[in-house]
Amino acid sequence: MKMLNIISAKPGRSLKRAAYGLLTLSVLFTLPACEDELQEAPKTVAVENFYNTAEEVETATNAIYSPLRSTRAEQIAVLDAHTDWGYGRGSRAQYNDFAGLNSGNMNAATARWNSFYQAIRNANLVISNAPNGKNINEADIAKYVAEAKFLRALSYFDLVRNWGGVPIRTESNYTEIGVKRSTVPEVYELILADLAEAEKNLPDEPKHVGRPTKLAAKTMLAEVYLTLKRYPEARDKANEVIKANKYSLVPVTKKEDFQLKLFGPDLLTTPEEIFYFKYARQVGQGNFMLWILNHPNTKLFNFGGAYAHYSDQNTPFYKA
Repeated sequence: MKMLNIISAKPGRSLKRAAYGLLTLSVLFTLPACEDELQEAPKTVAVENFYNTAEEVETATNAIYSPLRSTRAEQIAVLDAHTDWGYGRGSRAQYNDFAGLNSGNMNAATARWNSFYQAIRNANLVISNAPNGKNINEADIAKYVAEAKFLRALSYFDLVRNWGGVPIRTESNYTEIGVKRSTVPEVYELILADLAEAEKNLPDEPKHVGRPTKLAAKTMLAEVYLTLKRYPEARDKANEVIKANKYSLVPVTKKEDFQLKLFGPDLLTTPEEIFYFKYARQVGQGNFMLWILNHPNTKLFNFGGAYAHYSDQNTPFYKA
């Protein structure tokens, strides 16, 4: 308070000197705090001091999900516009082209490609480093490696169905530059090998809702076999899932059932879910596809809709 009185009482040079003195004192008083703030405590996350506990390996495994959550929703929309029943509208009309590339769809395809390989890279890190952990048991190692291989197989399954033969990057060569393009059979060979290990070592019940299980691996194996036209094997794997009597369709009779029982904002899981990517209500963490596909006039989605993809009765699919 005395300093305030001096400043207010003496004009001219005295005021300037007093202000300068106050500024000097304030700087001196804050110097120790500044020094504390500038104390450096280097922290590094390296292979040598990570992947050593189950918690650390789980954290690394979680990093596989993020790029897949962001790209697979867009992948669905793109493929929908490539069918005989769906069209893209506005900026997404370019997805209606079955052949040829322009700058728009080329950039979009590049983003999806990069996301798939980012997920594969993150999976390879877990597969490569988890077995070397110092404070993690063998059961946890097997579980998280199986989860990483399930997600790696899922990534390659999307890649091979959309781009054919692609470069195969595994834990043995993920640091190499210029990996050559593999054939379609070679990609499927890796997918089936990864899923076989996932089926063997994934848990019967997930630690968290949204993580894959043995039945999720069996379901994906059934779809891969179906894609490869290996019908008896697809039938057998699907039948294993059916006989587990764990899943069932959610009954729906009105639009509110779809809104709340299948896509409800507070819905954690349903009996239909075998494996789903989970989204949150936070900004940037939601599934934007409901907004992308919905026409606002339907009132089906409480955030309106972009109506960026659509269908009508004139499509070849409906006409046929």
